Amino acid sequence: MKRLLAIPALAALISGCGIVEVRAVPPTITKLETQATFCTDRDTLLDFQFEASGLISKLEVWVSEPGVSDPSTDANNKVGELETFDLFSKGSKVVGFIALDTNGDNKIERNGQNRPAIVVTPTEKQVWVRAYNFDQTKGFVKAMNTMAPSTDTTCDPIFPYGQP
Repeated sequence: MKRLLAIPALAALISGCGIVEVRAVPPTITKLETQATFCTDRDTLLDFQFEASGLISKLEVWVSEPGVSDPSTDANNKVGELETFDLFSKGSKVVGFIALDTNGDNKIERNGQNRPAIVVTPTEKQVWVRAYNFDQTKGFVKAMNTMAPSTDTTCDPIFPYGQP
């Protein structure tokens, strides 16, 4: 009799257990914008900011010519991941920068440190980001503005703290 009662009890315990699949939810990025100009006569820190919701475990930054519909068609457009540029958060806004090199040595020096940099040509540029939560992404987000090359003394504004 005890065995007979144990079978339904065991079945009830087993039926309460199930396989639970946990999936990462991709982050959402909106309102990506960059500074309006970048310097062509000296190295520049290209500043950008965006609003984010969700966990970002990896962030890719791409820079292309305007008019490109998918920056990943040219692997040279990829300029960095989270480890190769600086990010910090101001609430839901995320601010970061990429080092742009105009003399061709692929690095710039800031605060006594050599930072990885990408070499840029003096043509208009479009910034893209793609955020991941582990392997989940919602795809590329294009900046709302493009950046124009400049040799003006104000070509590297302190964006987002100055003019965009």
